[in-house]
Amino acid sequence: MLTASLAKNATVPAATHAQRYIGFALLAVLSVLVQAFSQERPTMTPEEWKASQSRDRVKEAMQILDDPNWPDGDPWIRYFREEEKHPERTTPGHVKNAIDRRETEALGIVVTSTLSDEQKERLFEKYLRHRNRNVALGSLGELVRRGVWSAERAMDFAEKEWGETNPIALLHSVLNSPKPEAGLAVARRWMLAILNAPEGIQSPGLGSWDYEALRLLVASRDPGDHALIHRAILRYPEEDPLLWLVVSRVPLTKEVRAKAEEVYRDTNHSLSLRCAAAVVLAQNEKEAEDFTVGHIRAFLDEFAGQDLPRRMLAALGGTPVEQIEGAEAYPRYKEHQLLVDMLFLLPSETARKLTFEYLRADDYKIRRTLGYIAVIRWPEQFLDVERETFPDDEAGEFDRLLAALVWHHPHLRDRAVGKSTAEKMETELTRMRESGPAAVCGKSGFPFYELPVDGPIIDRRFGRSGDE
Repeated sequence: MLTASLAKNATVPAATHAQRYIGFALLAVLSVLVQAFSQERPTMTPEEWKASQSRDRVKEAMQILDDPNWPDGDPWIRYFREEEKHPERTTPGHVKNAIDRRETEALGIVVTSTLSDEQKERLFEKYLRHRNRNVALGSLGELVRRGVWSAERAMDFAEKEWGETNPIALLHSVLNSPKPEAGLAVARRWMLAILNAPEGIQSPGLGSWDYEALRLLVASRDPGDHALIHRAILRYPEEDPLLWLVVSRVPLTKEVRAKAEEVYRDTNHSLSLRCAAAVVLAQNEKEAEDFTVGHIRAFLDEFAGQDLPRRMLAALGGTPVEQIEGAEAYPRYKEHQLLVDMLFLLPSETARKLTFEYLRADDYKIRRTLGYIAVIRWPEQFLDVERETFPDDEAGEFDRLLAALVWHHPHLRDRAVGKSTAEKMETELTRMRESGPAAVCGKSGFPFYELPVDGPIIDRRFGRSGDE
């Protein structure tokens, strides 16, 4: 019935594109309801019925993964193929994207299924030859995550079978591996690939996965891994302020210290790059610390009371930029906003004072950054802050920060719950278990937030320190 309805609707020129999609959605819902109520649920216990549904989902997922012709029998894919004949009604590659997404989702169902570990591992090894590269990579990552394959073996396989020389594709899986050395092996190979590129090759640019690799190398206690970070900054000293901030978390060599001094004093570099290099020197050089603190304070004095990011949202609604108050300063705001994050790394008492002095900032990005820094570095003092400090509290801003405080400092849970509720706390902690505390608090993308100023590395996913 559904297939026939789709075919019929696809030939009705009078229906609009939106109307057809609404109709198909309603038909799909109706089909699901009919199938659900046609199940012989009264003859099963709820547990038996739920288990049968799970088995059916796994069976369907494996059929999608095993049968290269499965799209031919899928009414939605057939509909999308029909739509693709009319470029004005759809986007290029829509069918391929839909197929790739369904197959990737099918692998996810297998991963979370109740199949035995042995059954899953056989399937993952089988799917290494899958036509969909995402499925193959996902299967390879699962074998590493489960400790069946070493990271080195997986990277050798990817390079030999697929010509895949970028091992960062495996990081998403190995970060959650029960064997931490797997992620470290990937990070080492990736950094060596960057550092051993021929001289004269332009830097490829450092992305989020590159910083994940750097974070793992910082966490290592092996001096050889720290040497890779030193080589990275010496080869790409002007690449990104974040790279200098990562370097600030490892012991320095004379050569790296001299390069930091050179970058920080060179007025031809951007202010953010110079301040980041100064952070590397700040622990032992008062002049470098004063340089960075002075520019951070100037930035906060200018922007903390304006809330430019929220104002600029008006431009999305059609308001001309020239009519938005303060819009002319927004490019400078974006260029230098990393200065506020540097308060996380500065070792001085001045950093603490600045953090709490501007905690009531009207600018929500500045306020959330300072709040997140405060809960990690100075949790006891943050617990003395009143909820009214955060004007966006209707959005749960204060409760998220309290949950982040508990995540990083579990011994303070009772005091934090006393300023919130146990229910709100558990809600936010559940979100953090899925995405990490930095992401939930709006601070994802800054790898040094997983690197405490003192003490062991904090695990990104589970909120546990390396010594626990």
